[in-house]
Amino acid sequence: MWNDPEPELRLIAHSEDAPEKAVYYLTGAIMACGGQMLSRRFHSDGSAALECEFPRAICVEIYCALLSAGLQLSRSSHMKMAELCLRTYALPEDFQHQVVALELEVWESKAGGDVLARLVESRQIA
Repeated sequence: MWNDPEPELRLIAHSEDAPEKAVYYLTGAIMACGGQMLSRRFHSDGSAALECEFPRAICVEIYCALLSAGLQLSRSSHMKMAELCLRTYALPEDFQHQVVALELEVWESKAGGDVLARLVESRQIA
């Protein structure tokens, strides 16, 4: 029952502001919470992405940081984060030190809705 593998999350969100602003904000917020930044990418199509790792025990803080950055997570991204947080607090303390790998892709809001719809239709995201 407690043989839970270390989680890997791929999240998609869009932002009212420029995606690079959200990624810069999240860089500091994630590190302040105790996470580690692995990479940041800024694409020519206006999207931005980041990869980070953090101890499972701070998943609620990371979720709050994502929302406080002004991101509008996709439905499946909200569900993934909520499930991670709920399952984390059901685990014994020994497992709360597992490392969570997070990959976040941020799209600009005016293009984000169309892009998210296309990704869902093509089943690239759940």
